[in-house]
Amino acid sequence: MLETLALMLDATETLVPKHMQALELRMNGALTDLRLAYAGLPDWEGQKDDVLGDLLGYAIRVERCGDVLSGKYYQICMGEEGKVFRFSKEDRADIAMLSKRLPATVLLAQSVIWSDDPGVARSLIELKTSLSELEHQQRTEHLQRV
Repeated sequence: MLETLALMLDATETLVPKHMQALELRMNGALTDLRLAYAGLPDWEGQKDDVLGDLLGYAIRVERCGDVLSGKYYQICMGEEGKVFRFSKEDRADIAMLSKRLPATVLLAQSVIWSDDPGVARSLIELKTSLSELEHQQRTEHLQRV
């Protein structure tokens, strides 16, 4: 699913609707497969929800990121391509920077799940905090430009 998410992020640059639709179907299919596999597993004295429920929740969040990329973000990119509007150089730079940081954030989140390491979790929280601050700063600067 993470590979598909990375491909979806790349697809926002190529703007080929059928390619994005195929990736969206692939992402949804992967989540469906995970849900079916989860539903078919026996519950080992209540541990199913504790351990595998977190993994399924993570998969649902990854799929939601795919929905955002294939939906609103892709529509915004298509709108610019169709000359409905134009991003300024600064706006493009902001979007590019956040887009480049997204895969690292997803991989760090995956590491937290697999390693259960508090240090990695702390790094993820720090990264998410810095991204939130950066997003706020970029939003403020964007509104000043407009």
